Amino acid sequence: HGLAEKARQSLCEVGELKHCKNTITVTVTSYNPVEGQTDSSPCSGAGGDVCAAYYRGERPIALSQDLITTLGGGKFRMGDTVEMQGGKCSGTFTVLDTMNARHKMRADIFSPKQSKNVGCQGVLLVRR
Repeated sequence: HGLAEKARQSLCEVGELKHCKNTITVTVTSYNPVEGQTDSSPCSGAGGDVCAAYYRGERPIALSQDLITTLGGGKFRMGDTVEMQGGKCSGTFTVLDTMNARHKMRADIFSPKQSKNVGCQGVLLVRR
């Protein structure tokens, strides 16, 4: 956690991150639209149909409830565009779902196909 925070601070100081006050460090996992990883309606996310969004070209992501303004007082809202910076978990995503309340400081990348799930720690999450 300390190393990621130092990286964020140095990027903010040189202007590489435009919205530093909206930047946090998270652990990233991924999920598939199957009942064992979601609920009984795997394509229905808190912010809409994640499967349809994916096939429209968006990259849906679920955030832990503590990161969502209306649920846990966090910095993010449904529909926000976010950027993640952290190796294989990097990219631009749309917040379309939330995770189970037991998860904290996490992001979950949607993947429509059963695949080997990814995981990254110390990833910078920036609201655009």
